Amino acid sequence: MQSSSITFPIDRDLLPPWKEGVFINKYPPRRTFPSLSTQVIDREVVTLPTIVDNVESVFNVLEDNYCEIRNKFEVRSFLLNQPITIQYLWEVLSKVFEYFGYGQKTALELVFDPEIENDFGELFLNIITNLDPEEALKKLDKIDEEWFVPIVSQNALNFNLNLEFV
Repeated sequence: MQSSSITFPIDRDLLPPWKEGVFINKYPPRRTFPSLSTQVIDREVVTLPTIVDNVESVFNVLEDNYCEIRNKFEVRSFLLNQPITIQYLWEVLSKVFEYFGYGQKTALELVFDPEIENDFGELFLNIITNLDPEEALKKLDKIDEEWFVPIVSQNALNFNLNLEFV
């Protein structure tokens, strides 16, 4: 019998290790899904409440690690519609801390272009810094070269890193 709840393809990398129990079955997926447009195959699905829980979990981790979440309602909505981005949010702070130092303040926000009609927004993780602009740009370029461009940018098209100078 088909469930009437909303379902999303599962990607084990989207879920933190302690969330293993949220899978509908105990069988590992035969493959991962790059996007929500892919067909859902038999038991390899996760329900909407699980994704909501995952968004809240990532928010808690970000906030516990010096990240301010601006326009939280819009960011939450964005992540529910772009769940592939969640897996990168689990990793991004460790990359920022690696290059900018542990405890680096950040801010996550969804930005809209007023000139684009029906703009869904772009998610930015702003690295808040008082470093010299050249030094900060070099560090951001290293993150881009080594992690963001080769890994993230191919899948999370509306997610970017940015510098915010104070």
